[in-house]
Amino acid sequence: MAFKDQLFSIIDQILQQEELLIRCLEAEKNALLLADIPLIQECSGTKQAIIDRLSGLESRRQALIGQLKMRDLVETDTGHLDGDAREELRERWESLRGRVALAVEKNEANQKLLSSSIKHIENMKKNVLGETVPKSNTYSATGGKVAGSNQSGARRISKEV
Repeated sequence: MAFKDQLFSIIDQILQQEELLIRCLEAEKNALLLADIPLIQECSGTKQAIIDRLSGLESRRQALIGQLKMRDLVETDTGHLDGDAREELRERWESLRGRVALAVEKNEANQKLLSSSIKHIENMKKNVLGETVPKSNTYSATGGKVAGSNQSGARRISKEV
């Protein structure tokens, strides 16, 4: 297979994987919003598999082009591609860069959503468990009641109870 055909094949496969990654990130966002743990786990596994495939394809691409950079292939006559092929490669490369940027954006949005959810869960846990800063010593270190302790003296985070 000619250099051009091999390179275009690899780029096309990378584009397909990036599209799958974007769809996976969208599904992950929905799973996070629904707090669907099995779906979140499935999305994480799928995302990892896609990333592994992308890593393999990127290794193949780098092995094929050697010391050349993609910029050199699309902007200068390296002798590997004719003018039409360089233009076609430039279009595919720009499409790939756009998809990668979109995937990064979606992944960062999911990360923020996940961080926000974790903070919310931690706050709820503190609320359920009671005190933020104990104002009373109801029990001693050995587990016995402290004389004169007043349980109602503790400050709660929320009065929703």
